[in-house]
Amino acid sequence: IGSTTVDDSYMRNIIFDGNGYVIRNFTPETDTESLFGIIENSTIKNLGLEDAYLFNNISGHGCSALVYGLYNSTLSNCYATGQITSNVSDTYIGGLFSVVVGYGDIQDCWTDVDISGGLGAGGIGSLTMYGSANINNCYSFGDISSETAAGIIFQQTEFDPDGSTYGIATKVTNAYSFGKLAGTMNTVGILYSPSEIYADSVANCYYNSETTSLSSNFIKKFHIIAKRQIRIFASIFQLINIRID
Repeated sequence: IGSTTVDDSYMRNIIFDGNGYVIRNFTPETDTESLFGIIENSTIKNLGLEDAYLFNNISGHGCSALVYGLYNSTLSNCYATGQITSNVSDTYIGGLFSVVVGYGDIQDCWTDVDISGGLGAGGIGSLTMYGSANINNCYSFGDISSETAAGIIFQQTEFDPDGSTYGIATKVTNAYSFGKLAGTMNTVGILYSPSEIYADSVANCYYNSETTSLSSNFIKKFHIIAKRQIRIFASIFQLINIRID
């Protein structure tokens, strides 16, 4: 739905309310398409995407299940399950989104997306550039295998137009990662950034310190309860060998 290139065909100024509906077995015909392309000044909310399968073989391109790019936009109360695979080494992959430009607000979202391949991958999203993201009350169960594997978000970096980097502004709060993370270069529980991470960038976040998947029974029970109230689990995580990032 919409374009993945910055042109007149991508969606602007919309509110897409899924009203709790679920889209199942999403398998795009092209190698990089998410369900939604780039959205600007828009909101997608209350939508589920189950058993999606995406495959990317285009060099330098992102890939994600729900939306390709957030341009000053919001995701709220959305989730995705399925699998994303890439056979090229310089792509970036996110469970929900591939890129943020300007500002992205991601609230009360979760994924159970297994990701393999690429330059880097995050369970919720990847590559925030020319801007920042606010990720709050989100969690990921998927297993991630990539050059850099991050439980929530990969390569949170701001770029000047000349290509230089400067600090970061993205914040991740109340986020939880449970899947197996396997990075050939870097493995990070919550947020990976090649630039400086400020002390307040990650708060009240937890991940599985054993970097192994939890049992399927635990996952099923967690899905049921966490849809109702994700915040109650911070104290539980500390009891099952999950630690703050």
